[in-house]
Amino acid sequence: MVSITHANVMDSPLKEPVCQKLSKWLNEASDERRKERITKAIQNLKCLDE
Repeated sequence: MVSITHANVMDSPLKEPVCQKLSKWLNEASDERRKERITKAIQNLKCLDE
């Protein structure tokens, strides 16, 4: 998984595709630890605040 700093993505045009990709990964993840990390990334990027 690629590490992303939310400061680089937060106000960029990449935010929407990154959020979509994170959502896709969350749906495909089977490992609970991975799901937690993806959920945290989604929250940090405020993907759901749009």
